[in-house]
Amino acid sequence: MQKITLVTALALATAACSATSTAPVTHAWNAEDKTTAEYRLDNFSCLDRANTTESDLVLNDSRFDSYKNCMLKRGYALRTY
Repeated sequence: MQKITLVTALALATAACSATSTAPVTHAWNAEDKTTAEYRLDNFSCLDRANTTESDLVLNDSRFDSYKNCMLKRGYALRTY
């Protein structure tokens, strides 16, 4: 009986850890003259320049401002929805 309880507890813990909840997308960078490949390169370059990652970007943070300015200089517009 203890083995069944242990296995059940481990299965539930594993399932809980594997479930992820992602926030809905609220913005996108658009540029009419850019390909997807160019966007990816520009995005990575601007993240690197701002010394951050996409998951660490927070509004009203200096790293976000640096990233945003970089993307704007490369011809992108930030669209929110």
